[in-house]
Amino acid sequence: MTLDPVHFDGISRIAQFVEYGVDVQEHRELAESVWSDSLDPLFDLKGTRVILESLDGLSRHRINIEDAGLAEQPFETQHAVDAGTINPTQFKNGLIVDVAQAAMASTPTDLDLHRSRTVVATFHSNNHELKVNEEWDAFDGRV
Repeated sequence: MTLDPVHFDGISRIAQFVEYGVDVQEHRELAESVWSDSLDPLFDLKGTRVILESLDGLSRHRINIEDAGLAEQPFETQHAVDAGTINPTQFKNGLIVDVAQAAMASTPTDLDLHRSRTVVATFHSNNHELKVNEEWDAFDGRV
């Protein structure tokens, strides 16, 4: 998702509520362990299914943020994930539904690309008889 200046302002305000007493070295060590142990490939919570895998290995680079912000775009198109969620919704029968969606976005705009998206829905119910289809499904017949 592309972040506009208003998003950065909101994130900055939220960040002000974070405790600053955390050791910077701890953050670096945690980031290093996530980088080296958890990302290539990234597995689901059960550790049985690959969710995300690099095409050509992982790499990190350090650059000057001002130089990066002012640099010419190196590619004709840029791609990003545009994502969103709803607030969990509770129904009178006790069922709670939460939905998240993610779609590829690009500049310049490519509506066919943006039209394809992943939707994930979670359910919570006190009804132990409730059955939920856990298979991936294409809603509109396009794959």
